[in-house]
Amino acid sequence: PVLFYFLCSIVLITRTESYFLGVGSLLFVASRALHSYVHCTSNKVMVRFYLFAFSTLTLMSMWIYIWLF
Repeated sequence: PVLFYFLCSIVLITRTESYFLGVGSLLFVASRALHSYVHCTSNKVMVRFYLFAFSTLTLMSMWIYIWLF
């Protein structure tokens, strides 16, 4: 989450808001919330891994978008 918070502060400071970053932020937060839900309920490791991997790839794509544009 620290890299996500830092990314959000960079976006706000540089005023580089976009639809892609908005949707990416929602996907990141939703996947992390689902990851926490699975961790607290069934704790199926592979499901948690897929959710974590999805959130990581989402955050990486947002960072790449910021660096390219």
